[in-house]
Amino acid sequence: MRPRSELDGLAAELAKRVDAGARLDTSEMALGLRASGLSVVETCVVLAKGLGLTAVDAQELLVRLAASGADTYFVDRTDQFARDLAEKFPWFQDPLEPYLDESDAGFAYVFFAVEVTPEIVKSFIASEESGTNSDLDWRGVVAFLDEWHSRGLQDVDNVIKASFLLQFPPSGAPGYGLVRDLPAALHESFHIVRPHG
Repeated sequence: MRPRSELDGLAAELAKRVDAGARLDTSEMALGLRASGLSVVETCVVLAKGLGLTAVDAQELLVRLAASGADTYFVDRTDQFARDLAEKFPWFQDPLEPYLDESDAGFAYVFFAVEVTPEIVKSFIASEESGTNSDLDWRGVVAFLDEWHSRGLQDVDNVIKASFLLQFPPSGAPGYGLVRDLPAALHESFHIVRPHG
C-alpha cells in the first residue's frame, strides 16, 4: 500500500480540479489511477476523498469497471482464487456457477461481495448467538482467505480488501465482532482499509 500522504496528495489534486469546475468522468479518472499503478483499494481511497464519493460508491464503480473488463491493469489470478474457494468449501460451488458462466473479468469482486462475505458474516453471527457452528465453516473460510492474502498477490489482495474487508458490517452492528477473530495479516489490512472501523 502506498503511503497515505501520497494518496492524500492525489485526492487533493482531484479535488482542486473539481473545485475549478472541471467536468470529470469518474470512470476515466478511476481507469487513469489504475493505469498509474494504484491498487483497487488505493484508487477507491483517492476517488472517495478527491471526488467526494462515499467509499461504497467508489468501490461499486471499481467493481463495475472490473466486471466489464475495462480495468485490465492487472494479471488476474482472482478466477483461480474463487475456484479454489469453491473447491475447498463446496458451500460456494452452486453460487459460483453463474459467475463462471458469464466469463466476466473481475467477477471475483462481485462473487465475494455478494455471495461469500455475507455468508461468512451470517455464519459468524449464528455461531455467536447459538454457540454452535453453522453448516459453513466460517473460520475455515477466513483461514483460506488469510492464506491467499499472505501470498502477496495484488489482484487477489484487492478482492480480499474490497469485497471482504470493506464489506464487513459497520462498527457495533451484528457481525462486526468478526474483526476480532481475523488472523493477524487480515486484521492489519482491515485497519488499513477501514481505519475508523
